[in-house]
Amino acid sequence: MATSVTHTESSGLQTAPDVVGAAVITVLGLLHLFGLQVGGVIGYLVLLIGWPLIGGTVAARLSPVGDERVAGTVAGAFAAITTTLIVFLIGLFGAWSGFIIGTFGVTLWPVTFGMLLVLTIAWSVFGLVGADLSVRLTD
Repeated sequence: MATSVTHTESSGLQTAPDVVGAAVITVLGLLHLFGLQVGGVIGYLVLLIGWPLIGGTVAARLSPVGDERVAGTVAGAFAAITTTLIVFLIGLFGAWSGFIIGTFGVTLWPVTFGMLLVLTIAWSVFGLVGADLSVRLTD
């Protein structure tokens, strides 16, 4: 006895939830670093906590059940690496914003490694927190 099976696939782009969350964090972080340039305590809190909470929530909402927290954490790590690479490339041309120079300095490698260290830790942790909050609020 033969059965008919049909597979339907979306013609849209299939993107991993952690990549989408990382893109959200990266875009918001770069807008903050080069566009808004909000300094002070509020600026640091928004950069290090606010954006990864949003990106972690996005990653959690798009991920399968059970993988939400991992997606939020990985989104934060991906975003930190991507943002640091972009800041490094911009730094090669000497086009850093006042926020970066005032926070991390003007020397290329210390700024790059300092940003990588700070952003990886903060964005991974708060990406996880955003994903966890998203899971807790939906349960």
